[in-house]
Amino acid sequence: MSYTKTYSQLIQIPYSGYASKGDVTVHYSGVAEETVYVNIHVDTDDFDDSVNDCGKHIGALTGSVVATKTAHAASIAENSRKISKTIISGFFSTVKSELSQQIAELKSQVDATLLHLNEMARRCRDKRRQMETDYGRLCERYTKVFTDLNTELQHRVFELDRASFKLEEQTKECANRALASESVGVASVSSGENARVQSQLLASMAKKRALDAIHRANGYLVYQQENRNVINRSLYDDDEERHYYVPVCVSEALDGENRSEMKTTLFKPSVVPNSARRRMTGDLMRRPWHEMDPATREKIGKEYTRTVAQAFPSDSEHDRRVKAYLNKFFNQSIKTL
Repeated sequence: MSYTKTYSQLIQIPYSGYASKGDVTVHYSGVAEETVYVNIHVDTDDFDDSVNDCGKHIGALTGSVVATKTAHAASIAENSRKISKTIISGFFSTVKSELSQQIAELKSQVDATLLHLNEMARRCRDKRRQMETDYGRLCERYTKVFTDLNTELQHRVFELDRASFKLEEQTKECANRALASESVGVASVSSGENARVQSQLLASMAKKRALDAIHRANGYLVYQQENRNVINRSLYDDDEERHYYVPVCVSEALDGENRSEMKTTLFKPSVVPNSARRRMTGDLMRRPWHEMDPATREKIGKEYTRTVAQAFPSDSEHDRRVKAYLNKFFNQSIKTL
């Protein structure tokens, strides 16, 4: 809008000189002062009108820019989905083709190896049959030789001490005759002793089994008492409502068939009923998540790293790639309730 502004400035002009009158000369000097006022009127009506017109044009331009930005963002999102789909399908097609080629190469190698192994197995069987035949022939020949040698040695030893061998044969015949003609009394005494020993053995076995049964019963009673003590310590006599905590795992990922929708899955222990699955999932997803404090993150990171190292102990390329991705996921973002 138009406005008027006034500026003032004090102007000082020094002066000096001499004045003479007759023979008298007088010096004079001084400063002449005057305040000057300047009024400046600024007319901004035309400029204000142009600014208002420009504001209207800028508003229309802003609307068109917003609409263009929205359309551009939608176009970028659609093109990104198309590009992602093309890249993913091309990647999987390439991987599938590469795997098919590797399978074909490995199949040909396996077939060739199997043919080679079958040929080697056939040759081994032939060698085995040949060796069995040779072994049987050698055994038969050397068995006959050693049998003849044993027979000849037996005859020569018998001829060297014929009198002693004859005496041993006669003594053996007398002993057999005495044993073969046992009396009834000897048999009765032997049967009584056998019966007594047998009864003692049976009694000992019964006592041993009874002792084992007592030990098993004692162990069962001790185990039952320990269980009863554990149950008694775990039970509460009051009717107060309490909270019990169980570990659960909730995963959220893109659906395999429709990749624009998120699929939420809850993994829970068997003690949690299936009816509570949806309620637990909704409760966990509605809660606010925040970044974990550094101390807790460090503790979980150590345990997480140790678990990953135990799960993938091999130094193969696949295990290294999996461990790198798992550590990357952990380092990117970890939040807690």
